[in-house]
Amino acid sequence: PPPPPQSEPKPPPYEGSDSAPASGGGGTHTALKRGILVGWALRPPDFRSLRPIRELLCAVQDALPPANGVPSHAYFGRWKPFVPSAFVSGDDRVLKRAMRKMKFFLHPDKLPRDLTSDQSFVCTTLWHVLNDAMDAESPS
Repeated sequence: PPPPPQSEPKPPPYEGSDSAPASGGGGTHTALKRGILVGWALRPPDFRSLRPIRELLCAVQDALPPANGVPSHAYFGRWKPFVPSAFVSGDDRVLKRAMRKMKFFLHPDKLPRDLTSDQSFVCTTLWHVLNDAMDAESPS
């Protein structure tokens, strides 16, 4: 009989549910975090592991406000999405540059002061998820 098909090793479950502290928003922030994780960050069908960092970077605009019922802000309109073809070469320098650009955009000290708490929470959550995804991709 033929050997059993080799399955792809499963990534470890994503433990990032506690990586972004909920500050002041209570249930609203919990719902926002769940919307971001399920709708953007976690890989279907089991939603237990993060999508690859390249996928997350190409789709981050789908998680920025006005997604998940958070009001938009002019700041989020300035984000220029990455195209998947930018990562085709597999060059780590391109990935690192894209990650630097995203971290600069989401950095708490660089955010406008007039963001609502929900808008700031979305940025913080995206920051933590992207850092976790980059750490998971980096060789240990």
